[in-house]
Amino acid sequence: MTHGINKIKKVLLINPRNRAFILKESGNINFGKIFPLGLAYIAGYLESKGYDVKVIDTIAEGFDCRERIDKEHIRVGIPDELFIDKILRIDPDLIGITSLFTMQSAEVLYTARLLKRVLPEIPIVLGGPHPSCMPEAVLRNSEVDYVIIGEGEKGFVELLTRLNRNESLEGQKGLGYRDGNGQIQVNKEFNFVGRLDALPMPAYHLFNISKYFGKMAVHGERRTERFFPMITSRGCPIKCTFCTAHKVWGNKYRRRSTAKVIAEMEYLKDKYGVQEIIFEDDNITLNSRHANELFDLMIERNVGVLWTVPNGIAAFTMSQELLTKMKNAGCYKVNFAIESGSQRVLDEVINKPLRLRKVVPLMQHAKAIGLEVGAFFILGMPGETLKEIRETFRFIRRNKIFSANLSVAVPLPGSKLHDIVVRNGYFVDSTSNDNLSLLHPRRYRIQTPDWTAKQLEDVIRFETAKTKIYILLSTPTLLLRFLSKKPRYVLKRVMYEISSLLGVPILAKIRRLASPWLG
Repeated sequence: MTHGINKIKKVLLINPRNRAFILKESGNINFGKIFPLGLAYIAGYLESKGYDVKVIDTIAEGFDCRERIDKEHIRVGIPDELFIDKILRIDPDLIGITSLFTMQSAEVLYTARLLKRVLPEIPIVLGGPHPSCMPEAVLRNSEVDYVIIGEGEKGFVELLTRLNRNESLEGQKGLGYRDGNGQIQVNKEFNFVGRLDALPMPAYHLFNISKYFGKMAVHGERRTERFFPMITSRGCPIKCTFCTAHKVWGNKYRRRSTAKVIAEMEYLKDKYGVQEIIFEDDNITLNSRHANELFDLMIERNVGVLWTVPNGIAAFTMSQELLTKMKNAGCYKVNFAIESGSQRVLDEVINKPLRLRKVVPLMQHAKAIGLEVGAFFILGMPGETLKEIRETFRFIRRNKIFSANLSVAVPLPGSKLHDIVVRNGYFVDSTSNDNLSLLHPRRYRIQTPDWTAKQLEDVIRFETAKTKIYILLSTPTLLLRFLSKKPRYVLKRVMYEISSLLGVPILAKIRRLASPWLG
């Protein structure tokens, strides 16, 4: 497929608006703005090849613009009229849109349709995790012309080169398109960057960096307002059942040199006043030798920024010595990707090479040296019993994991979990991508021979409330901090947790009577 343009010189990259969920407990949205690092890497690589690149981050440029979609959703980002005006002023030759999450796919396609309406002849390219996992489904939408599968740098440039030379697209790795007969063609062979150090620095100069600073929760609570994301590696050889990361980054673990990472940290600190780094690696400590080298150099150079690893660390490669080194290098919180408190579930269901007997002393050491400790758990995997789910909650209570991120298993396209659910007919209702969210009210979307969706929901609701109350009452400092908050907030939270513990119908009348005061 070719387009009727003379030559592609000016490329526009877009971070589309977000369709956020309204959280019932707080009334806030489940979303905070963060710098689109992947888009910046693409932009930097395109510029290094001589292309004129422009970027529109609709979220950062319009974070205070909220459009109510329905009682559960709010669209965050600059409104259509302003967005179209920006597009027409730039007058691009080709447009690339990042599509990170399957649950946001409807918003991405809405953006593509809007663009085709005003610039019908301009080709549109989608890239990111969602189109990488579902290229055929994405290309069934006529407003999308091309899909880049996996990492985008090399594939994007090769696509532009072939279009400019009017060459056939057949054989290009990591590309989806429609041929001259309108048939969808997809080549899923990886087109990855072998040496990450060969990539130029992300094109930070194309963004208004100050728009990404502020007091907000992004990947957890932040210690400063001037925080920023970075990566030190790509790829993960661990094949967890629920994960789709391999569809974008592949199974081969590749890392940047420590010198490059430190240079970028110092650049962000000196140029933009960054005080805190969010390392977005799927697993920054997967290679312990590389991790030791990085943290040693951070200490030696006295980089002087705080940092965290919100996506988790591989406990199976960790040691107490490495945790201490992380603390000395500026880390203030570690998230252990534990996933289950049942060793059988880890071994036979999730396929994660983690020994629970090893992770417990690591968490104890992290707490002892002053690191905040968080942990990730996945609940409701096919093959997991309700008894084993309760075992996970007992693990959390026994080890007093105050910051436990509990997720209900979501069968994301591209994961082995999705294949299992589809093959066995475990979906409760529709497989609509709009509902594939950990925070969506209809999140209990699968059932297995071991439990129904309702049984799963009841057990998780009860055990979550029980665990929160136990940890609060067994930790005086947490209890005092909680009681020091505004009385209305305290009462509202107490009512919510007790309702969850005892069952909503029991306290529904009391909550209705108290609602005028609770707000």
